[in-house]
Amino acid sequence: MNTGDLSVIRKMLAHDLMQVYVRLFLLLTVVWFSVETFAPFLVLVLWSLILAVSLNPLNQWLSGRLSLGEGKAAVSPDACCAVNHWYPHGFTRRVAGGARGGVGADT
Repeated sequence: MNTGDLSVIRKMLAHDLMQVYVRLFLLLTVVWFSVETFAPFLVLVLWSLILAVSLNPLNQWLSGRLSLGEGKAAVSPDACCAVNHWYPHGFTRRVAGGARGGVGADT
């Protein structure tokens, strides 16, 4: 190989290396902006993952027990929690022996 061939190879390698650096910089920039964007929601995503993993056996059991699909079986505990949230004393009155009066009543 002569000196001309080596300079051509060096120019090609330098050009390819520059492309690698530019792509790496762009990738790191996108990753950084993504982390900055989703950082406030990290706790929410972590709790969603924990709940999804821990409630999966309940979902599997309900889908088999009620002969429903997994999606419909996943809605039933959510509906029960929503009803208990909207009308929280309805279930506790029946269980506790029928407390009288409404919420905050002194009777």
